[in-house]
Amino acid sequence: MTTALSGAAWKSIRAWLHRSTNLGFSPKQLKSGIPELDNLLGGGLDSGTSTLLLGPAGCGKSTIAVRYAVSAAEQGGCAAVFRLR
Repeated sequence: MTTALSGAAWKSIRAWLHRSTNLGFSPKQLKSGIPELDNLLGGGLDSGTSTLLLGPAGCGKSTIAVRYAVSAAEQGGCAAVFRLR
């Protein structure tokens, strides 16, 4: 059985992890430009981190990855998308 976490839960986990690890790295939220998607992910993806998207063929993994890569580029950042079979 899988339980989905709310956006608030992700923010709580992210804040706890940041307090628990004193690495001097403070990630900022990278928004996709799709408010509903960003809300599901707790406000967006953490810039400077890696994200693994899993799911069946045709569910939108590549579309989501490219949307965030474009968003990073629009904000002057960079991103890498790796597609493995």
